[in-house]
Amino acid sequence: MARPPARQRLLDAAAALLAEQGPSALTTRAVAARAGVTEASLFNNFGNKACLLRALLQEGSAEYPAFIAALAAPAEPLEGWLAEVFSRARAWFRRVLPLSGQVLGEPALHRLGRG
Repeated sequence: MARPPARQRLLDAAAALLAEQGPSALTTRAVAARAGVTEASLFNNFGNKACLLRALLQEGSAEYPAFIAALAAPAEPLEGWLAEVFSRARAWFRRVLPLSGQVLGEPALHRLGRG
């Protein structure tokens, strides 16, 4: 079985480091080492650490594409479409706010994903 592309390994490594060790462990060097690639590969794939985090929030879950798809497809009745958009947005925010809380160091945001 072939190894996943470097980009996916970097995303997986960043998510694992955040989950296991918290935001202080999320350095470009540590992410690259965990992914088994060079730091240059991280920069080639993402540009910088902020872009890596953005990709992690958007690409690291199935909820984001579902939210964007619902948002991009207005339907009638309007109430039903808004309910679908709200449901998809809620699912995505429940997924990313705990991660954002870890990155931003806000324990209250980290707790939002529970329950």
